[in-house]
Amino acid sequence: MKPETISYTEEELIFEPYEAQAKGLFDDDNIPEAVAEPEFFGLKIRIGNKPVVRNLKKLIELSNQQLPPEVSVLFENYNIFTVTHAIGVIQISGNASLNELQFNGEIVDADATTIDLLPDTAFKSLLSINGDYEAAMKAGGSFSAKLPNELTNALSGKSISLGGDIDLHLSSNTQFVGKISASIKFPLIIATGKNSSHCSWVIKRDQDPLLGDQLLIQTVAVAKTCTAMTYKVKATAKVKHGFFKKDSIDTTTISLIVTLDN
Repeated sequence: MKPETISYTEEELIFEPYEAQAKGLFDDDNIPEAVAEPEFFGLKIRIGNKPVVRNLKKLIELSNQQLPPEVSVLFENYNIFTVTHAIGVIQISGNASLNELQFNGEIVDADATTIDLLPDTAFKSLLSINGDYEAAMKAGGSFSAKLPNELTNALSGKSISLGGDIDLHLSSNTQFVGKISASIKFPLIIATGKNSSHCSWVIKRDQDPLLGDQLLIQTVAVAKTCTAMTYKVKATAKVKHGFFKKDSIDTTTISLIVTLDN
């Protein structure tokens, strides 16, 4: 199965000395005598600009399932979608150290509520040596780090891409949508935003540098009358470079219009 391509908007991080000095962000014992010209960190942040969207009810129907009453009620007033976001880092020059990277998204024009987010720190203990992991997606759109036997014994043999290297193996058990197979580039990831219109992931440095791309999945309930959502998305980087203390630098906020397949 050919994965759906993820496209990115890229922005290079810039060190603004005048702003840093005004904020008191230089190390106390190493304040430069003269404030230099703006300097590029040599780090380029990549934000997915075309999230991959899947309709949860249609995914369940691909396995020829009849929705049980307790699941059907979820779709009476709302549609549920998976939305696959992406964030990444490229080092193009220099030796600046990126210690933390954040993805922040907000749905600004729709009656929408985040149900669940993947990955999260709960999945770290399940990672294989090469960083792959598996998760269960329940019929209501929530995720589980454990794969129950009633799911693994009822995989239909059908699968669909949720974007990039994320595959959803569909289940014939009506309590589940299926099993997700994906990879985590960065094992220390904290997700927040459930029961809100937001989705946020904080990615912290472990032993290896924060370089590469990471796919992030949000499940969201949206009013049936909604045919599109607008996201406001930005990244925040915490960088240590020369005299500069570790501090947050925001990328430009971008607007993404996501069309919904109702």
